[in-house]
Amino acid sequence: MPPVLRKAVLAGGCDVAAHAATADLDIAAFLLDATGHIKSGADIIFFNHMAGTGIQLEGDNLTGEGHGDDERIDIELDKIPESYHKIVFAY
Repeated sequence: MPPVLRKAVLAGGCDVAAHAATADLDIAAFLLDATGHIKSGADIIFFNHMAGTGIQLEGDNLTGEGHGDDERIDIELDKIPESYHKIVFAY
């Protein structure tokens, strides 16, 4: 039996130049139905709505400071409701 992808992580980060103020990188996920549409605001995962069934935004880094990933979305694909047919991500 071939391997099955059950979990995925989308991560993003940026490094702020020493002379720059700050940077706010935001990640969003749009959960689309079979027609390619968002049914409600609950289908958008972002800094003001951080979780849905099977999907979680870990936090909202407002400055871009630190090493590594500034923001991450964890996705448990086997827990995403079957009514969703596609997830589109944006930075």
